[in-house]
Amino acid sequence: MRPPLPDPDAPIDYWRAIARRGVLALRFKVGRFAGETWMGAAASGAPEGLVRRAAHAAIALDKTIALETSADEAVRRALADALEHGSAPRQASAYQAVLIARLWGAIQDAPAQRLAALAAPHED
Repeated sequence: MRPPLPDPDAPIDYWRAIARRGVLALRFKVGRFAGETWMGAAASGAPEGLVRRAAHAAIALDKTIALETSADEAVRRALADALEHGSAPRQASAYQAVLIARLWGAIQDAPAQRLAALAAPHED
């Protein structure tokens, strides 16, 4: 399940939509290493342009969240635990909502510049 769609009558916020599409372009994979479950994110398919950049920025934020001790990290951990045992649509939706909020919060004051800076380590 994906986060709810915005109100169709509301004006479109271009940069917020780019952030959302970037997060929704991610896929999550889990594995075990040294007795611990790990989860990584990667862009699925072949997103292009700013959506690809937003996906790369979301990957950077996912790595940051993985190192935190926070409510966001708990949502991430719940997704990893659920994926280890199969499909996890509710947990994926919850974590996508976290990533969308974190990405938008990180870029909202200067979207183009902040998105480029966050995505830079993951760009080809």
